[in-house]
Amino acid sequence: MIEIEVKILEINKDEIISKLEINWAELDYSSDIEAFFFRNGEWKKIRLRKTNKWNNINFKKLITNDFWMSNIELETDIGEIEIIRKILLEVGFKEYWYSFKNRTSYKLNNITFDIDKYEWIPYVLEIEWKNNEDVKKGLSILWFDMKDAVNLTERELKEKYWRC
Repeated sequence: MIEIEVKILEINKDEIISKLEINWAELDYSSDIEAFFFRNGEWKKIRLRKTNKWNNINFKKLITNDFWMSNIELETDIGEIEIIRKILLEVGFKEYWYSFKNRTSYKLNNITFDIDKYEWIPYVLEIEWKNNEDVKKGLSILWFDMKDAVNLTERELKEKYWRC
């Protein structure tokens, strides 16, 4: 599946939730998320995520990173995260990054709106779906446009605020 995403930095969480609910967006989940990142000798990357509702494994391959961040994304739910972690380590992947955040996720017309809070970073909104037009629609529903958006990866986001 192809995923297109943008981020809006330093949002007001309550204001965004209010706008989403006025537009009949549905709360999908709210949870802490632990993420464990792995890569192998070919620099292929795998992410394991653990929440209070589900665990999953994810592979992303960057397609473009211009105005939009476009990825091929393969993801599926898994059972015990620690077993998958051990398997990845046994087959040559190395764990290189850990992340913790709280996420509140809404859905509206198949568009995903994720409000993320990392420990030292102000609230971040991520809008994603399968095509640019729906992501633009998601921005406009919340009174944003492309000039308000950035296309940072999670790591780039953390590096941006770490330097502040």
